[in-house]
Amino acid sequence: MAVLLTLIGSSLFIYLFKTMFSRERPFGCLTGKDCFSFPSGHATIALYFYGMLFHLINRFVRLKKIVGWLLGLFFAFLILLIAFSRVYLGYHYPTDIVGGFFLGGIFLLVAAILVDFLYQ
Repeated sequence: MAVLLTLIGSSLFIYLFKTMFSRERPFGCLTGKDCFSFPSGHATIALYFYGMLFHLINRFVRLKKIVGWLLGLFFAFLILLIAFSRVYLGYHYPTDIVGGFFLGGIFLLVAAILVDFLYQ
């Protein structure tokens, strides 16, 4: 429940910040629906989702240390790949990605604390 609530909260904050900052995309509005770029929703959700998945796996599944490190590196690579693709495709500026990572990191921290608190 904590993960679901923080996921919904992060989506609401993405929408709120996009409308509050109203920063145009690098190549303009392509679809007519989502024309604002700051913060990157893909970067926010990728960091939150894969970070939370990594936290839950490490919290509730017994893994060897090397497997945990490899899993963490895989998730980090996946997050960075998603972020790079958003800049490469021209949907975001690099600062949009940094803002998305910051927002996703805040919600990841809140969700991890809630999960650990509720588990005990």
